[in-house]
Amino acid sequence: MTKKLLEWNEDLIKHRSSGSTPLHFAASWDIKRRAGLQGDISRRTELLLDATPLNFAAAALDIDRRAGLLLDAYESSAYQPDNTGSFPIHVAALGNNLAVVHVMLEKCPDCAQLRDAQGRTFLHIAVSKDYYHLVRRSISLLFAFQMRRFASIVNMQDNEGNSAPHFAAACGGPGTLRQLIWRKEVQLNLQNNQGRTPLDLSHSRTPPGVFFGLDPNNRVYKMLMAAGARFGVRRRGEEAPMLNEEKEAETIKESTTIVGVVSVLILTVSFAAAFQSPGGYSTDANRAGTPELAKMYSFQAFVAANNLATLCSGMSTLSLMYAGVSTVDIRTRGRAFVISVFFLKSSARCLAGAFVFGTYAVLDPVAHVIAFLTWLFSFFMLVDIVWFTWAVCTDQLALLNRRGVGACLSLAYSFVTVPLVQLWPYVVMACFIAYLKVHGIH
Repeated sequence: MTKKLLEWNEDLIKHRSSGSTPLHFAASWDIKRRAGLQGDISRRTELLLDATPLNFAAAALDIDRRAGLLLDAYESSAYQPDNTGSFPIHVAALGNNLAVVHVMLEKCPDCAQLRDAQGRTFLHIAVSKDYYHLVRRSISLLFAFQMRRFASIVNMQDNEGNSAPHFAAACGGPGTLRQLIWRKEVQLNLQNNQGRTPLDLSHSRTPPGVFFGLDPNNRVYKMLMAAGARFGVRRRGEEAPMLNEEKEAETIKESTTIVGVVSVLILTVSFAAAFQSPGGYSTDANRAGTPELAKMYSFQAFVAANNLATLCSGMSTLSLMYAGVSTVDIRTRGRAFVISVFFLKSSARCLAGAFVFGTYAVLDPVAHVIAFLTWLFSFFMLVDIVWFTWAVCTDQLALLNRRGVGACLSLAYSFVTVPLVQLWPYVVMACFIAYLKVHGIH
């Protein structure tokens, strides 16, 4: 339809509706779709009440092809702002419309430098909204089509002096920041009008007290520090977030209830498993009351895992006692809570290991395949470790192009230490079984 309308009257491309050209409507289509307007004709008609037929055609499906037709018919429309000062590429970036951004950067590469009323480029908008895929693809396209001016484009600052890394730090987007850090042309120490660098903004958003290990703001701060970013003209302590002790105490109090229930539950189960050994007890006169499978290495691994589960859950419960007492200093309570959570995770992994070893000891002599499948499916319990390792290592990978050998060493260190900290109970069990085998102890 767009092509036929343009063939009928090329001047339609120059008509405006509420200050927007047909290309604005094409660029904003993903915004309408996200608002649920794609299938609602009445709402779309109301939205485009004073629109031209070409505007309706531009807001149809196959939006990238239609945007290309509009640009071919009237390339200047890419450089015409609407009533709010936004150009079509800004509208496309706001709606996370990668297809239109791709077409515009390919056909009109200069529009990458256009600024809206706030002085922002399309890249600023994409980064501020944390549109990871749009930022990744846009940077690749800018490097391909604007190689000579790539550095000047990605380091542009808005009316307040904020650059793309400033927006990434402000929104707490580790994914988008990784794309920026990977390119050495991106400057990480530009100051805005207030004299603040991206590291200043990130530091001011880093959560104080107890927080999740993969908190996005904390990841952004660590990446900037590792990449060599510096603080601005303000003193470092001035941007440090203050700990709200009342809020922190309430957070710890709410969390200790859940952690305490799980910790005591694991402790109870591990105690019960110690006296309900897999395979039962011997009825032989010489070995009465002893476990039937005591000489099997898998049973001995079960005992080791169950004992570790009991120890770790006990340590978790004791640490939680200090975390839940209001008379203890809030920072000490925070550290005690972190220790409690660490031992709780360790006890859960130990209990899972005890289940696997105990099941294997019982099934292996009579159902080897089922015993093997039990081992195989048990690895799904390590998904969280894969998640943590992947997140930390991808952050380190972003530094390879900027730091070189130093980033390689940090990546190797993270790849080893992150799983090791989570899997230390299994390392202890493996060393225990290896010691028994080497010394022939049954």
